[in-house]
Amino acid sequence: MFKTIKYDLSCPTLFESIDHARDWTAQFLHRYATEHRHSGLGRHTPAAIHAGTATLVRQRRQQALDRYWSKHPERFRSKPTAPALPGPTGINTNVSQTG
Repeated sequence: MFKTIKYDLSCPTLFESIDHARDWTAQFLHRYATEHRHSGLGRHTPAAIHAGTATLVRQRRQQALDRYWSKHPERFRSKPTAPALPGPTGINTNVSQTG
């Protein structure tokens, strides 16, 4: 996450105070979770995945791709598909929960 923040174009090179750093970081994290579409999440925001709206968004994307493909199939090698939704994730998911 540090590299992501550091390379963000809006990141100040120097914060004026601890409150400035806290405010900027809070705004950045809000944008990152609600506006930034992540490649690892099928071009969805973390907020959309968490809220469960990503499935509907993916369906709408696929419908748009289908319409475009039916009008211009010559522009594609094969029928386009919207990115898949991510599967479950977690830490140590392969470790059994015994005893």
